[in-house]
Amino acid sequence: MSVSEIPKLFDKSVAVFGAPSRYLQGQDALNWLGTLAVGLGDRALIVTDSTIVDLYGARLHQILKEVAIDISWVLQDGDLLQSTAKTLLSGHVPQARDIVIAVGGGRAIDTGKAVAERLNTPLITVPTAASNDAPTSKNFVLYDADHRIAEVRNLTRNPDYVLVDTKVIAQAPKAFFSAGIGDALSKLIEADACQRSDGINMFRARPTLIARAIAAECEATLLEHGLAALEVAGTGIVTQAFEACVEANILMAGLAFENGGLSVAHALCRGLPLIPEITACPHGLQVAYGIMVQKTLEGSTIDPRFNELMNKAELPMTYHKLAGRKPQLIDFETVADGTMGALHLQNFPSEISRDQLVAAMAALER
Repeated sequence: MSVSEIPKLFDKSVAVFGAPSRYLQGQDALNWLGTLAVGLGDRALIVTDSTIVDLYGARLHQILKEVAIDISWVLQDGDLLQSTAKTLLSGHVPQARDIVIAVGGGRAIDTGKAVAERLNTPLITVPTAASNDAPTSKNFVLYDADHRIAEVRNLTRNPDYVLVDTKVIAQAPKAFFSAGIGDALSKLIEADACQRSDGINMFRARPTLIARAIAAECEATLLEHGLAALEVAGTGIVTQAFEACVEANILMAGLAFENGGLSVAHALCRGLPLIPEITACPHGLQVAYGIMVQKTLEGSTIDPRFNELMNKAELPMTYHKLAGRKPQLIDFETVADGTMGALHLQNFPSEISRDQLVAAMAALER
């Protein structure tokens, strides 16, 4: 990520904390969508994909019809490219009372943000999986034709509402939930690295103390409840452990990364997609591997509970596990070259060289 991709609104002279206006989570929480939406506008653009329309389209239509909100569907089944929002909105005439409701996984949520940015409208995010923390944040990622990060953009504010129906989340494939754990487990180690390096958060400002506390609670929640939550993930069953980990994956992780800052684990997401076998790997799996690289660079010990959760969630702790093949030196060098320009790499207590990155990745394979 280049510095220009994050608006320079602040600097380290101030501490900044940002968050959605409201976060709602629980079984059948989707039923509150109409109540939330009617306070923002009277015409909703539902940004989603065809799979979500098949699963929840009729229900969404009925909920919004009951509060007399007109609906338009904006469907996106491919990557979010730099031209996607413009293409999707071709022929759409913006109105003062428009609302964007982004429903689905990370791709649909990011597409909804891109549409909301273009129309300058209120935004409601409705995740259908706890696979990442995109629903709470202001930033979204644009890709190139090779599924590699082309640009990271930022809304002027976080979503107005985040609506998390845990009955819906519990029906999503277990692999999505595991990926969310991989993403969320990075928050404390990255927030700590940012704090120790006098780094900046996603507002390009000084992290607040509460941001680190949220990151710590995120990890503690996953270590305490993660194994039990994985037992029911994908079954449609909602337990207290599952509720807790959904909150950790989406809310705590989202608040922690934006306000606490990111570091090596996420910086590697710039270099890892340069490897063909990794290009399409879920974000959470790439971050999970990035955690191990960062821990190696720090020389930190690993909590046995952390190892157990990573293994139970089938998260990759080596390049071999992530790529599905044994690495060669050129693989590590390619990833390192693609990572060195990442802004998040600066949020580390010491300067990291290309050779150090290569050595850390190689050390994990032994």
